[in-house]
Amino acid sequence: VCCLLPGSRRLRRPMPHSRCTPLMLSCSGICASTRFADSQADPTEDASGLATMQSGLWGLWSTVANAGVVKAAVAQARTVTEVAVEKAKTVTDRAVAHVQERGIVQSALDGAQAAVKSAQKVDNQFLHGTLTKIVDTTLQAAHKGVDAVRSLPSDEPDGSAAVAVAVTSTAFEKVNAVRIALQGRHGDNAALRAIAGDSSVAAQPVGFAAGLAGALGRIESLKAQTPIRPNELVISIENFIAEVFPDTWLDIAAVVLRDESNDITVRTVSQGVPVPPGLPARAAAATPADYPQHSTGYSTTVGELIHTDNPRVASSDWHASVCGLSRQAQLHVACVVALGQHAAALRAKAASAE
Repeated sequence: VCCLLPGSRRLRRPMPHSRCTPLMLSCSGICASTRFADSQADPTEDASGLATMQSGLWGLWSTVANAGVVKAAVAQARTVTEVAVEKAKTVTDRAVAHVQERGIVQSALDGAQAAVKSAQKVDNQFLHGTLTKIVDTTLQAAHKGVDAVRSLPSDEPDGSAAVAVAVTSTAFEKVNAVRIALQGRHGDNAALRAIAGDSSVAAQPVGFAAGLAGALGRIESLKAQTPIRPNELVISIENFIAEVFPDTWLDIAAVVLRDESNDITVRTVSQGVPVPPGLPARAAAATPADYPQHSTGYSTTVGELIHTDNPRVASSDWHASVCGLSRQAQLHVACVVALGQHAAALRAKAASAE
């Protein structure tokens, strides 16, 4: 087991099997995060990668402490790692929250690099290699997320863009799904901005009507915050759950594209992702009777319950853990369909005007 830890040395005393298990679990989290950082996966999975790394850390610290490593070294290493992980999380969180801004994350990146240097000062051979590897992996994930955000087209159309789009959310999976769909149709010749809109429905919408209402509600919320620019498209996405067959629930996304200038509205839905059995009932049971949005769904989301059961899975992007299809992939195809429907509607409108 110790050989799995980069830069570590073997324990002088063999550990009982029961005490190896937490370390194995923490190692699996670290190895999974390493594979994630080294892979060519989409950057939208970075947030879940950070959660995976952090959950693996605590099992490592617990096992190391039980193995009799000097408490002072453990405390020092844990403090350094907490700082590094928080710095790296700040990078991704700020990039997502301020998707319209450029260059805002450089100071956070500098701070994370400083944390790496601090980690290298840990005076303990056993912890040094593992700690440095964790910090480096976390930073790689953060950098990938930042690079993806910085690659977004400018939110200020310069007149040369083929299309301008406003997304009614700053959720990374949603914004990146729209961005990739736009790139597939228009290359880099697009202007994209993201504004967080309020869906005005339950945290976990239930049923097709609730999902559609949430997507439309986000559009109205965006319009209340900022005017829609001339010829700008608005794309709104709302995930919901629905019982499509007896005892079979799917997570589906309602996608609405609104073109105010041409008075065109397109509605479509995504591929459904299976919801693990029993979770809708648990979400319903956890919802207070006086929940204001009770008519449209539950106060607790399926993702939150999955994350509670398995902290290594992010509550906002649990889809891949269930069926291998990430949330971004789920949303991307639906966005491609919506853009294609809009293009067809424009052609039909132009033909009828002739």
